[in-house]
Amino acid sequence: MINSHPHDLFVAASRLVHEQLLFDAAQQFLYIKQTYPDDELADDALFNAGLCHFHMNSFETAIRIFREIIEQYPEATIYHDEGTNEFGRTAAKAHYSIINCYLGLNQVNQARTELAALKHYDDAYVLTGMNQKISYLDLAQKAIETFEQFNLN
Repeated sequence: MINSHPHDLFVAASRLVHEQLLFDAAQQFLYIKQTYPDDELADDALFNAGLCHFHMNSFETAIRIFREIIEQYPEATIYHDEGTNEFGRTAAKAHYSIINCYLGLNQVNQARTELAALKHYDDAYVLTGMNQKISYLDLAQKAIETFEQFNLN
């Protein structure tokens, strides 16, 4: 990994995700953030490390990583390439992911508390295939509602 470009490392880590080698991918994404903390991909690499931990059900670790994004990269924006359908600040995506972690931990009250932070990110959204913008706040509210519906049954 010595003397590699951050983008090349990011692509390699993304391949590991595709191969379901989530722990290895998380380590590679963390390496990018640690080695290139000022690169435009640093916040995205850190987010992807958190997402890997989320998918491994390591929710506490994921929350810690997502909070690190919010603290260290509050103004960073989501990296765009040709397939990107997410826009706005990476911190919004991190708050949304923290909410999903709390739901994974069955801590709906903490998820609702985190929801308040998303109200400050009205410029962050996902673009659907029909060019409809869905805010991370709306996505989070829907996730909480869905969680609560399934837990009533």
